[in-house]
Amino acid sequence: MRKLMKLRIALAVLAILPLVFVLLPRSTGAQTLINPVPFYEFRVSDTNLGFLYTRNFDEGANAGFVHTSQPVWGNVYPQQGVGTVPLHRWRVQQSGRAYYYYTPTFSSLGSGYFYEGIAGYVFPAGQSCAPGCLDVHVYYSQTRGYWYSRQFHGNTVPGQRYGTAAPPIPDVQFDGPFWYTSYRYQGVAWRNPQGPVEALPPPPPPTDADGDGYNSDVDCNDNDSSVWPGAPIYCEFGQDRNCNGQDDYQECYGGGGLENPPPQ
Repeated sequence: MRKLMKLRIALAVLAILPLVFVLLPRSTGAQTLINPVPFYEFRVSDTNLGFLYTRNFDEGANAGFVHTSQPVWGNVYPQQGVGTVPLHRWRVQQSGRAYYYYTPTFSSLGSGYFYEGIAGYVFPAGQSCAPGCLDVHVYYSQTRGYWYSRQFHGNTVPGQRYGTAAPPIPDVQFDGPFWYTSYRYQGVAWRNPQGPVEALPPPPPPTDADGDGYNSDVDCNDNDSSVWPGAPIYCEFGQDRNCNGQDDYQECYGGGGLENPPPQ
């Protein structure tokens, strides 16, 4: 009788094991993918042919800009993926004109350029990408600013003038065949994504290597236990023990700093 009972229990356990296996979470090894989102093109005005490119359609529409004839100009990623770079956006205000400049390279561009943040994420020029991407060509006019096109027109030599024949693409047909002749070719600016990209792995968790109670995400020198946010300072030249971004000598005495070191 006991042997029969044990057999029945064993059979019951074997029967529910497949169900338990199905219900348990499993690592499938699937990649986390980022899908591209629409990038819209707006003409700033009828008289100033600068262009705005944005993921937010309402931004251009609410500003009174003219949406060009294409429903969607191209694509960008809303967050950074493997192999992609930020596409930085600058507003240019010069000689009474306002237009926008986009570049994957962040650098100071001088007076009249105002940084407006990251417009999206793209592939850098010249980089291969799967499942494919399109070159974005940039043209510049001293009177009209920057214009970006997903198709190439005219000369391949940077600095040469755009051709005079009307290009057969809808995103430049709205102003007739001659408005763009003042543009000069600058080269390939970036590459537009055409499909999903693998997301970047999550960053490692912050650590406290020097054991001062402050993790590396807030500690400006995680290898020195005397350095942490709010730490006491000793007016030392070239040190920032309290992590406030100021030289301790300059903070104590004013002046000083790297441009004006203390007397030896």
